[in-house]
Amino acid sequence: MSPYEPTVTAEVTLLGRDHKTVLYHGLHAAGLGPSTSDWRKVPARRSFADVDGLVANPAATASALTEAGTDIARAIADDIQLRAAPSPPVAGRRS
Repeated sequence: MSPYEPTVTAEVTLLGRDHKTVLYHGLHAAGLGPSTSDWRKVPARRSFADVDGLVANPAATASALTEAGTDIARAIADDIQLRAAPSPPVAGRRS
């Protein structure tokens, strides 16, 4: 049996100032997530051997879920920065 991984999924849409133009849309999962290629996945930082381990320490479980949420937020920020990054300048040729 596979370990229990804290899992967080999010569908994210960033709208423009007009509240209509979609500037970004993404599907994100941390831990175990959907197996389709539409989802950007980040691995869980920790796992629990079984359900008893998962519920034995609520603080550890909450911390693991917080880490998963933070990792998703970082992945979203990376995506947005990559889409907003200007193209690098093309070096001019010298003869």
